[in-house]
Amino acid sequence: MGCLPTKEAKPKRASNFQEALGILCDKRAEDSEGNVDAEKSKAEADELLGKYKPKEGNEWTQKKERTELRKFAMDMCVRESWDKELVDTVFPDEIEDYQMKDTKIPECDEVFAEAGEPFKTLLKLRAQMDEGHSAMVEGCKFGKECKDIKQACANLKEEAKEMQIVVTTTEEGELDISSPDAEGPVATAMESIKTYASACLKANKELPGLKDKFTVVSDKGKELLPKVKDMAKTHGLEKKDINPAVHAAKKNVHSLANLLEVIDRTSDEAKKAGEDVAESTKTLKT
Repeated sequence: MGCLPTKEAKPKRASNFQEALGILCDKRAEDSEGNVDAEKSKAEADELLGKYKPKEGNEWTQKKERTELRKFAMDMCVRESWDKELVDTVFPDEIEDYQMKDTKIPECDEVFAEAGEPFKTLLKLRAQMDEGHSAMVEGCKFGKECKDIKQACANLKEEAKEMQIVVTTTEEGELDISSPDAEGPVATAMESIKTYASACLKANKELPGLKDKFTVVSDKGKELLPKVKDMAKTHGLEKKDINPAVHAAKKNVHSLANLLEVIDRTSDEAKKAGEDVAESTKTLKT
């Protein structure tokens, strides 16, 4: 009797912080062939649970959205000095689901390919904001709670209360924080706030243009939809490939609509973050 084919294991999905940590540790305990050292993974997860898990409350077992899990994973990588690429491997950005599908119809694929560069830029902007935020909250703790720019600036001000801090903004809106006496953790904290502020500024500048580009592709895609089936026949696609081509085109148009919503949400986040940065850094001036 022949052997049954082995089914490829489905990737694990986390629903809370505790499960997310377990998946991160599993990935770190993988060998070159993808086999997980379960004991090694569990030992690391248990150690980190004891190190970071709140003593009260059940925040780590409450259901979380994927964006929250991704930010948690990024925070953990910053705290533990893990490779940040681990985040994209285990918790890819939600917009990875919205990549354009191949229709096998040249005219259609040419239109949807126009979303390629804007897509990469959107991914990069969101990653820079997430990474900047994680580095800031980690660099500005100084033994206190630090979850946002307000707490980061308050903690830095307390830590550097004997220093003269200079806060300036360039004509382009770039923030600069400096002190002639800053060194070590204080200098690192200042740099982390500047990096986060720069990421927010860049997002605020580039997102409107990205939205325009996605809107153009979306409009073109909508115009193509009623013609896709006939175009597929014209290009000689086999009967079995026609429906998948139509489905891919519809999927792409739907993904473009979702991407426009993602840009709106990201724009709101970046605008709010930029306002908080401007307001909070005023308190640092001495």
